[in-house]
Amino acid sequence: MTASETRWLRQSGASVRVTLDRLEKVISENSEIAILARLDQTAQVRAGGGAAREMEMLLFQNRRLVTAFYEIGPEHLFQFPIRALAWEDEQGRVWLRVTDPLALGRASGLGPEHPLIRTICSILGGMVDRTLSAEPLTE
Repeated sequence: MTASETRWLRQSGASVRVTLDRLEKVISENSEIAILARLDQTAQVRAGGGAAREMEMLLFQNRRLVTAFYEIGPEHLFQFPIRALAWEDEQGRVWLRVTDPLALGRASGLGPEHPLIRTICSILGGMVDRTLSAEPLTE
């Protein structure tokens, strides 16, 4: 795995539900970020006839960054919203994967040094770090 891949795919010490609850709490502290949906992917797989361990997805986006991408060209909004998937693997470990900002940049024709990509890396990286930290989140 590349450094970028391991930055955006990390093991959580909490359950799937608690991991996404913590991420929601961290996101809610930034008034520019809107949570669009929380999806129970386990229920979707089971409804399709499959067996699945616990997994949930959170969709969210930063209003200012979406506006900045729109100003570059509306087609760049195809890369949004940002996605976070938490799941339990077969060994009982919980993982959190979030949209890789560098992949988002490549899909939009923006390099890793572009200010928008650097901003997403900074904001998203901080949110992931706080979510997975052992430190309690304040109410």
